[in-house]
Amino acid sequence: MKFRLKNLREEYGMTQQELADKLFLTQKTINSYERGRTQPNMETLCKLSDIFDTSIDYLLGNTDVRYSYALAEDKELVEQERCLVKNFRKLSDGTKNHIMGIIESCLDKT
Repeated sequence: MKFRLKNLREEYGMTQQELADKLFLTQKTINSYERGRTQPNMETLCKLSDIFDTSIDYLLGNTDVRYSYALAEDKELVEQERCLVKNFRKLSDGTKNHIMGIIESCLDKT
């Protein structure tokens, strides 16, 4: 898991401290996970899965299917839509509401 966690964290542009803050852990604990010295408990794995929008199996290296089940199984979503959903989930609630307002405004004009 150490390599997947570090890669995901870096892909999301997070420092170890930022990830630690989200999980209410120390930076030292995140470092320990990434170096493979310790493994997170189930609660922390669930939180990591939510933060990085991936499955616990992917985090643990049990599968190479990265995206969560619901997103991976939606055959109607094209790659661009999957990217939008993934990025939308990273936004703050305020930003999400702003974007939804823009989308609704655009739809009203059609």
